[in-house]
Amino acid sequence: MRTISVIPNPYIALDKDGVPQGTVGAGMPGVFIGASIDLVASRKTGKTRFYYPKNGDGSLTRKVILSSDIVTAVLAGELLAATIEDARVCGVSDEEYLAPEKVLASEREKALAYGRERRDRRDPARGDSGEGGGGNAGAEGGGRSHPGREDDEARRLEEGGGLR
Repeated sequence: MRTISVIPNPYIALDKDGVPQGTVGAGMPGVFIGASIDLVASRKTGKTRFYYPKNGDGSLTRKVILSSDIVTAVLAGELLAATIEDARVCGVSDEEYLAPEKVLASEREKALAYGRERRDRRDPARGDSGEGGGGNAGAEGGGRSHPGREDDEARRLEEGGGLR
């Protein structure tokens, strides 16, 4: 069995405030790469919160068994090939390959912009997200927000987006 190293792209799924919560199936039933539910934060906030467990060296890299599901996830940008060699195995050309750090930085900036846009549209008098929908609002309690939490979420995202 061949293995490759991948990094989950946490920004493939955002909550209504732009906080990353992406996860990808690891090619085996019930096994996932990416977000894990943060039970403590979820209990404290009353909303489902996620985090990204890091390895002992501080990286998010995971070794996975190469399968068609993993190749599809790499080609879709849900998983990032950790090295150019791993990308080649998945059919990504040298010209198409971007270092995971560059991809994650770009995706993070998009998530921050999305979160700022959502907060700018929020109607504080109503106490909700204003124009409805967006992101995975259903997973966040129907899109309802609470005063002050948006600022906390923006700060958390800017400080690492739940990555720990």
